[in-house]
Amino acid sequence: MGFFAELNKRLSHNIYKHGHYLTYPHADDPQRVEETIELLMPLVRPDAHAIVKSQIVGLINAYKHEDLLFDVHA
Repeated sequence: MGFFAELNKRLSHNIYKHGHYLTYPHADDPQRVEETIELLMPLVRPDAHAIVKSQIVGLINAYKHEDLLFDVHA
């Protein structure tokens, strides 16, 4: 398995394992969302942090529950 395939596998596993609460109504704290995204950053090259953060925020916004009280912004 190549490096990027392994990285993708690890990122996906972490999001599925730890990120599920980000789409639940009780995940209404933008700071908590940012902290959770930061936990994933050690898996990402430093030069790619901004784009990966942006993509994660985009996924959260696309799939979050509509009754959340805030919008997640990058």
